[in-house]
Amino acid sequence: MTQPDFDLDLTSVPPSRRRGAVLNAVGALRPGQRLHLRVGEAPDLLLQAVNNHLRGTLRWQVETAGETGFAVTLLCTEDVSPQGVIDLLLRHHQRLDVLLSQGLRLHGAGDRPAAAPVLAEFARALRSHIAVENDVLVPRFSAPRSPLGDDPTSVMLREHAEILQQMALTEMALEEGNGSAGAFLAILSGTLAKHEQREEAGLFPAWQAALERASPADREALFAEISGRLSAGW
Repeated sequence: MTQPDFDLDLTSVPPSRRRGAVLNAVGALRPGQRLHLRVGEAPDLLLQAVNNHLRGTLRWQVETAGETGFAVTLLCTEDVSPQGVIDLLLRHHQRLDVLLSQGLRLHGAGDRPAAAPVLAEFARALRSHIAVENDVLVPRFSAPRSPLGDDPTSVMLREHAEILQQMALTEMALEEGNGSAGAFLAILSGTLAKHEQREEAGLFPAWQAALERASPADREALFAEISGRLSAGW
């Protein structure tokens, strides 16, 4: 059943409380729903702060409403087609997080038959994601590398190798059915979360800037290639 849209009026809410009010409201937002927001001042900084906190799970449309302020319609990311390569990667991060969280929950509850296909799908998607970044994006967006290996690209590649090793150990423990699988899954979850945050803060802005310098045809071709490779990994 379709869920109804809902409204939030921030025109009388103090600035210090607006971000919390929006976060509380969007916590109830589901795919297919719309949150209609009204705010007295230009909402761009507020919405970007909220979306950064939620790691890009929102999209919005802003309408100027004259003396009454601004009317904003917020919706879930999945209700909008991906807007380029970086948006695609961000969504894939979120999908990986969902799969791993589901697998952890099912395995922790002792439902290993249900956890197995979820974790297998996660492993395939994870390897596809890493392959896209290592084999397609790094060669294309050649960024300066430090001899010390502390530049964003070198850090990402090193962390990818660590994540793949953790994934292999986790799969081995799951296959053997020993008690260490839960611990390996928890470690992998923490490693992946920190890695994704570093990528999104350190590399994705640089890649986006490089994409904006490319021709529309090149951007479109790269988007099609990455979309196809990620889809094949599900």
